[in-house]
Amino acid sequence: MIVPVILYAAVGALFIGLAHPLIKRRIPPNDLYGFRVPETLASEELWYAVNEYSGRQLRLLGVVILAAIPLLLLLQVEEILFTIIMTVLLVGGVAAAVMHSFIYLHRLKRT
Repeated sequence: MIVPVILYAAVGALFIGLAHPLIKRRIPPNDLYGFRVPETLASEELWYAVNEYSGRQLRLLGVVILAAIPLLLLLQVEEILFTIIMTVLLVGGVAAAVMHSFIYLHRLKRT
């Protein structure tokens, strides 16, 4: 059980670490890091607003992942169930964060 725990804890911590500079608006438009879609790459104003928002989504997901680990360990779930739950949480969380970021982008574009 130690390997999946370490793996998912690392992913949660990585998400939080990657989110911080986005939230602080320290990452300028680029081709490698951030919420890179044509609209954000074309506008610095949209870039920083949407990346701050998506960074907050990413940080929240990292916190949820880190919080789920001790909860599942406390519940003494088997390793395979732990891995399934954490994978669903990770994939579903990333999908939700991306979807929410697109919704936020489109709201900003309408105003």
